[in-house]
Amino acid sequence: MASEEQRSDVFFVGAGISSAAPSCLPHAGEFACEIFDLLCETGTVYRPKQALFELRAAIYDRLRLEIFLETLAGEISPATIFSPFTRFKQAEPNAAHFAVAELAGATIVTTNQDLLLEEACERLALRKRIIHLHGTCDRVSSIITIISQYLGGLNRRTRRAFEAAIQGNTVIVVGYSGRDLDIMPILVEGGAAAIKWIMHKGPPSPEVIRACAVLGNRLELVPAHTGRWLKARLIERGQLRTNALPMSTEPKRLPMPKPVRRAFTAVAPAARNWAVAKVYEQLGRHDQALAIYQRLSSDPSVDQPRLLADLGRATARVAGHDAACRVFTSLLAQPEIAVDTRASALLGRLDALRNSSRPVDALRDLAELDRLLEAQGKMLKARDRVSATGISWVGHLVPRPAYTASRGALKPLPTYTRAPERHFPWRGILTGASRC
Repeated sequence: MASEEQRSDVFFVGAGISSAAPSCLPHAGEFACEIFDLLCETGTVYRPKQALFELRAAIYDRLRLEIFLETLAGEISPATIFSPFTRFKQAEPNAAHFAVAELAGATIVTTNQDLLLEEACERLALRKRIIHLHGTCDRVSSIITIISQYLGGLNRRTRRAFEAAIQGNTVIVVGYSGRDLDIMPILVEGGAAAIKWIMHKGPPSPEVIRACAVLGNRLELVPAHTGRWLKARLIERGQLRTNALPMSTEPKRLPMPKPVRRAFTAVAPAARNWAVAKVYEQLGRHDQALAIYQRLSSDPSVDQPRLLADLGRATARVAGHDAACRVFTSLLAQPEIAVDTRASALLGRLDALRNSSRPVDALRDLAELDRLLEAQGKMLKARDRVSATGISWVGHLVPRPAYTASRGALKPLPTYTRAPERHFPWRGILTGASRC
């Protein structure tokens, strides 16, 4: 067997290697659906079963896991949203985990939250350093899996460990799509001598294509079945001792832990349904979101000003801009509402007025929004809604905290925001002037 010193291969491992039996961990779309099922099974959702079935299918087909979880985390505690990851502790390593443990040098880097590589190394009596870039399932507070966390980047300690591991070495990528915003820049620019990317199936992602353009001959894409490629490499090196390990190939069902179900059961009905409404909006089903918001309007526990802001936005999509103007006007008439809610309502009414060909009224709201932002002197987050007519970042303005691990607890993480501007990008459109 080759000694550790003779090996310079650093394996970079993604979730793809954990899907085969007996591990049987779900891929991103399946995992999103499992979390959605939990949300629907543990409480009442204000939509018919058929509508929820269609929503589940749309989540699987069209919504990336990190966007889905980001949407839920805006309404439900991230500790609850991330708790299903603890189920991964029940899994068993498969042949790919043992093969990577055998083939890798002293360090393995992974985006996976499961601990199957550790288990494989232990059974093979191998000592490896395993760097988990996105946390581990035995410590929920360490998990990184939503968009705003990716935008925040890796913490300094993890980033340095990752860079040190790949610097000057050959990196072999298996089971990984390359879609993570916080990972790819480091992988591409981290100084690896060469990268060999095993493409299990399908075309490379846009991120991998861009990496090819940057790295040129240093990045080799290898179309191959991951399991067969790993086995062939073991045979080539004379290390095929994983065949001697007792290993089931039968799928293993991993039941959801009872504490996870209890956590989802404890979610308040308003938060549960608000989260589902936001998912509907992400998928463009504003009619379904509007139906939920209307049902929530009779709930006394709900933050009514904030609900009206969301109701107005959905109304504009379904019933038209005049109806949305009436909703936003009723909200703005309330004497005491939060600054972010007032700003959101002003933006929503401004959008509705502009689309109703009422530029004078829209400019009035724009001036009021100018004064509000200047008076508060704070940065507010807005979601871009750039249309063919040129209006930009009009829409949801309620700040959504992101979360990261800090000394074992979930802490707010700064997210990308926009500073208040004296000159808004749509001002020229409202006045008929040309845009800058």
